[in-house]
Amino acid sequence: MRLSSKRLKNKEVKRNISMAATRKMNGLSQTMIALGQSNPYHDTIIQKVIFLEKQIKVEAVRKIAKEKFLPNWRFRTSVNIKKSGEIEWVDDGVSPDLDYHVVGIDIPTAGGRKYANQEDVNNFIAGFYGKKMDLSRPPWQLIAITNAKNAGPDGDSDCVLIARLHHVIGDGISLEAFSLTLFDDFDITKPTNGQVNTKPSSKKNKALWPKVPVYAQFFNRLRILLEGTVEGIAAINLPGDTSNALKVSTARDLKGRVAALSKSISLEKVKEIKNL
Repeated sequence: MRLSSKRLKNKEVKRNISMAATRKMNGLSQTMIALGQSNPYHDTIIQKVIFLEKQIKVEAVRKIAKEKFLPNWRFRTSVNIKKSGEIEWVDDGVSPDLDYHVVGIDIPTAGGRKYANQEDVNNFIAGFYGKKMDLSRPPWQLIAITNAKNAGPDGDSDCVLIARLHHVIGDGISLEAFSLTLFDDFDITKPTNGQVNTKPSSKKNKALWPKVPVYAQFFNRLRILLEGTVEGIAAINLPGDTSNALKVSTARDLKGRVAALSKSISLEKVKEIKNL
């Protein structure tokens, strides 16, 4: 499926919030929304770029998203900012439009070439800088660049998958879990009858944010506090940071479009990491 870049423009959907179920957002999540709304240069959105050797079928990715992501309520709910300033989750009981959340797109290329190289991919990703997500929809997206050719860190990727996740849903580790589920064994021929399965299919596929006992939350926070204290003390003795091409003091200084690329990782290595 090939779409024009116009498909990615934010268009708020009409919602009848008075008839929807709402849930008050916790303080940290409200802060994540407020930070993004108040900064004209940067929204609190986490992005991950995955380079694949071969093209993928967008419809297959939609089926995986339906099975793996939608059982988690955060991937089904939108955000509402009330006149009082309070922010809440909104669940209108309608399954998210996966034609919006998972899209395939041919991106623009320099000189109008048929295929996009890594420079074209960099320019496309840089175009997201400063753009807000549509909070009238669940704030996440999977975008497959379908006209890539010999892209990626090793120049052997013919498909680029971009995962975009608002920080209100989760952090960087959450995004890793969110994207790694794409590599789980999954039978796309299994019928779903058009219904969202809100129950995990197995113990391994529980929601990314399961309920945690109060005592476990306490000890986890204590552990994080102690680790942060030790790291903070150790950081005092570390050498000063150095400037580089990917670091700017302010968004106004962002002139060139650059991207940080990691080395290629085989699918076998990904599965090995997931099984640790």
